[in-house]
Amino acid sequence: MRQKYKNSLIEIEKRRQIKVQEQIRGKESARVEKLRQQEMYTQDIIYHGLWQSEFEVDNMILTYQKTSEKFNAMKAQLRFRNNVLQQVPEDKQYLKVEEQTENLKELVKQAVVKDDVITKHILVEKRVRHRFLEDDKDVWYTGKVISQ
Repeated sequence: MRQKYKNSLIEIEKRRQIKVQEQIRGKESARVEKLRQQEMYTQDIIYHGLWQSEFEVDNMILTYQKTSEKFNAMKAQLRFRNNVLQQVPEDKQYLKVEEQTENLKELVKQAVVKDDVITKHILVEKRVRHRFLEDDKDVWYTGKVISQ
């Protein structure tokens, strides 16, 4: 009976360890997927540029000829601000370009923090991590945003 008890304890412990390992792998894969998505959104912003004022939003929209191009550019701006900068618009309707423009303008306004004396972007003085590819390896550097 003691041997059976010991064997059952060992079996329970093995199952627990397997579950813990599966949870760790699941969390790691979710983290990697989130980073991959953020990198994709960042690449879109590198292509379109990060629009940081209402004036810039209006001007950049006028540079696109097709409605689909405008829609894709606005979608890239909103996705980047939502998923990378963690800015969420109050109205989550992304259906029409005009509504997207208003949502983006609202987020641009929210991104600027107005102190008593200085007006600065919300990323100023925040810590950020950058990933670089060196010798076919990912190398992460931590930095601090000092200005916009």
